Amino acid sequence: MAKSKKDPLGGFRGRIGNLVVYEMYGKPCVRSMPAKTSKKASEKLKKEQEGFATVMHYLTPATKFIQMGFAEAAENTAPFHMAKSWNINNYRKSQTKDPSEWLQYSLGERAGSQGMQLKEVPGQLLEVSWGQPEEGKPCAENDILMLLAINSKSKTASYRLHAAYRKDGQAVIELPERRSGEAVEVFVAFRKLGAEQGKKDLKNVSNSQWVGRV
Repeated sequence: MAKSKKDPLGGFRGRIGNLVVYEMYGKPCVRSMPAKTSKKASEKLKKEQEGFATVMHYLTPATKFIQMGFAEAAENTAPFHMAKSWNINNYRKSQTKDPSEWLQYSLGERAGSQGMQLKEVPGQLLEVSWGQPEEGKPCAENDILMLLAINSKSKTASYRLHAAYRKDGQAVIELPERRSGEAVEVFVAFRKLGAEQGKKDLKNVSNSQWVGRV
C-alpha cells in the first residue's frame, strides 16, 4: 500500500485496473487488488476447513457456557479460543461428525455424574436427571450444574449456568426452537460452588458430558 501527502490523482477514488484508490485518515492511498488463484484446495485443506466450520457451528451459540466451562483450562488465551482449539483437535481425532463423540463445552478434573438420563416433559421442557458422581474425582453435594441444549441444525441454544445443585438429582431446561426432523443435543457440566476467583484450578469444573439427543 502506498500513501501520499498530496493527491496525485486529483481526488479520484475507485478502481483503476489492478489498483484501488481510497482515502484513509484524510490521506490518499493506493493498493493493489488481491491476487486470484485458480488452484483448487487440496483434500487435506478441505477437511480442515470443514472441521473448523463444524466446530464453530456448535460453539458459537454457547459462548457464555464456554466462558465458564473452559475458564480454568485457558492459559494466556480466552476460554472460547481454548475451546475452539481443543474441539478442532478432538474433531480431527474422532473422524466423525457426531458431536457426542468429540464435542466438549467444559474442561476440568471435577467429577461429572453417572447414570445421566434425558426426557421431554410438558411445557416445551427437557428434564435431565443424574446419579452418583464419577469415582475418584473431587465433588460436593452443592456443586452447581450447568445445563445446555443446542439445536444442531439451526444453531439456536438454551442454557442455564445455575440449573441445580448436584444433590438435587434433576433439572429442567427450555427446549430450543426446532422444526420437524431437527435434533437437539443436551450437555451438562458441574462446577464448584464458591471457587476462588482469579485462581485457576481444573478441579473447580468437570468435563462436559453429552446427556442425549431428542
